[in-house]
Amino acid sequence: MKKHLHLIFTFTVLGISHIVYAQPVASICAVTVDELAGAHEYPVVIWDRLAQISVDDIDSILVYRDDAAGQDSLIARLDYDDLSEYHDINSNAGIRSYRYKIQAKDVNGVLGPLSLPFETMHFSLFEDVQNLLKLQWTTYVGSTFNLYNCWDMEDLVTPVFQQANTGNGWTFSAAQPGMTYTMKVDLEGMLPCVSSRANHNTARSNKSTIAYDGGTGLGWSENGIREVSIYPNPVNTSFTLTFSSLNWEETSIVLMDISGRKVLDIAQGKFLGQHKIEIPAEQLAPGYYQVVIMNGTKYSFGVIKN
Repeated sequence: MKKHLHLIFTFTVLGISHIVYAQPVASICAVTVDELAGAHEYPVVIWDRLAQISVDDIDSILVYRDDAAGQDSLIARLDYDDLSEYHDINSNAGIRSYRYKIQAKDVNGVLGPLSLPFETMHFSLFEDVQNLLKLQWTTYVGSTFNLYNCWDMEDLVTPVFQQANTGNGWTFSAAQPGMTYTMKVDLEGMLPCVSSRANHNTARSNKSTIAYDGGTGLGWSENGIREVSIYPNPVNTSFTLTFSSLNWEETSIVLMDISGRKVLDIAQGKFLGQHKIEIPAEQLAPGYYQVVIMNGTKYSFGVIKN
């Protein structure tokens, strides 16, 4: 049965009582990452039906996801009696984090407010020119929790390390050259979340698999650089380069002028997952430049300096 709750508010103006019926209210209780057999990992959005409230029966739940530009877009409409989880199999959790909101619609077509956002954790790795393996992840947005646990999937008994919920990165100094690592992050002490399918007491990131000796990463069948953005563009004093790498290969990133001359070394190392790099531009002369990413294939992206 669809949730039916007579929720009303009363207020008085000039001695006259007014009754206001609340819009239907839906809220997310967790987002996590699952794995499609033989394919990539994808986000899962979870809500507790008992937490949804409405004057009239709730007819459906609308699911919104942010796009690469950060704008919320409607991606699904689910009947209220369907599974109270949305499996976003069209999104690849290995590329970036994803932010979700939901909205309830009642049987009269009345839409409630958008819920508070929840955002998946995106786990990525970077090996710098000193061969230090650095683990990093995006902050989990939504539920309260106590700790991040980072796991080597070969040992799911003891975390590689734990970090308070205010941190989101660590240098894996104990990593051994020649070893292959598959790692992920999950949450400890998360508020319970109950869907119509299961009880959830944690949320996890995507997994990342790399050969630490510099071999090809084993986590994905795709290759290349995805979802590149440069902001702001045109630029005055600095800009942010954002990109996602789906292969674990030696990569160099440079800035070139219009004649093809290198004017700035931006970064060098191995990257897996989404990375953001702040690039200074205050000393650059006005004109057209190219950010060039090279990891076996050359990718070029234009930027204008005012």
